[in-house]
Amino acid sequence: MGAKVLHVFATFGKGGPQVRSAALMGRFPRGTTHFLVAMDGNTEALSLVPRGVTIQVLPPPGEKGFFKTSKAMAGLFRKVRPDLLLTYNWGAVESLAGAMAAGIGKVVHHEEGFGPGEAEGTFLRRNLARRFLFQGASALVVPSRVLQRLARRKWKVPEEKLHYLPNGVDLERFHPAESEAAGPLKVGFLGGFRPEKAPEVLVRVFRRASLPPEARLLLAGGGPEEENLRREVRRLGLEERVEFRGNLEDPAPFYREIHVFLLSSRTEQMPLVVLEAMASGLPLVSTDVGDLGDMVSEENRPFLAPPGEEAALARHLAELAGDPELRKRIGRANRKVCREKFELEARLSAYMDLYLKVLEG
Repeated sequence: MGAKVLHVFATFGKGGPQVRSAALMGRFPRGTTHFLVAMDGNTEALSLVPRGVTIQVLPPPGEKGFFKTSKAMAGLFRKVRPDLLLTYNWGAVESLAGAMAAGIGKVVHHEEGFGPGEAEGTFLRRNLARRFLFQGASALVVPSRVLQRLARRKWKVPEEKLHYLPNGVDLERFHPAESEAAGPLKVGFLGGFRPEKAPEVLVRVFRRASLPPEARLLLAGGGPEEENLRREVRRLGLEERVEFRGNLEDPAPFYREIHVFLLSSRTEQMPLVVLEAMASGLPLVSTDVGDLGDMVSEENRPFLAPPGEEAALARHLAELAGDPELRKRIGRANRKVCREKFELEARLSAYMDLYLKVLEG
């Protein structure tokens, strides 16, 4: 009988960690059964799980509050008795307490980044909770150097438990267009419309850059801030220049349609959309958060700015908008970095090596 692997996510919407997790499910040994708990009930990313993977969705606990939720998760773990438990982010942290109570010893926890509440800095109470709960995990995985330093300094995670595993990108799926997109300049963003992404800044930067009137801003994604974002578009009189594309089933063609990728996040760690844009041969104008400065090519670094520096972002966008050759040069350099450092198969293999090591004890 194959192994039982239980995944607990705060949400299983189509974000970077969920995309990676779905791909990894297809790499476990034949006969593995996967169980999934999405704490908010969102299982949209199930469509990304490869065919042939055996996966069962379990209902999230109905209880609220840390202790009640932890107790409910402990009961679930005693029932399923997973051979390997994979947990993701603060939204699933009760699972670590539940695992301790249920005697589940093979646990890998993933810290991918922070929500709006910790965009400006982590909370002392949460740091203390992490410090205690991470003791029960076999391993802690972080995708960025920023989180690696935080795990050492504030969460006191021992070096033997701490694993820096950066994300990867499929260079065959995400590739440059055969020739730069024709027609008027198109600036694009793809991601969640959430407070920590500061999506309204995208619109203000686009307007402030004073681009030609035919230039367009393409916004792909969705989330709780969409109505506020649409309101900002109307306030600035940009209804004819901003296009909302919704959630994309396949994002790869979107990158080949645009000329510049724009990111305005207040907090990130190692965003997958940045790797996808880089692999697609695009230059980026972005806030300098998380590992962005280490991810992009040396040629692209001057086009990063601190969060909140809308004027600087607008200047960078205007410079790239007016120089097609500069865009091409930076785009080529960004793709080269992806080929050398972030090739997907190598990165997924590193995750699987860790999972199998923990699973086999």
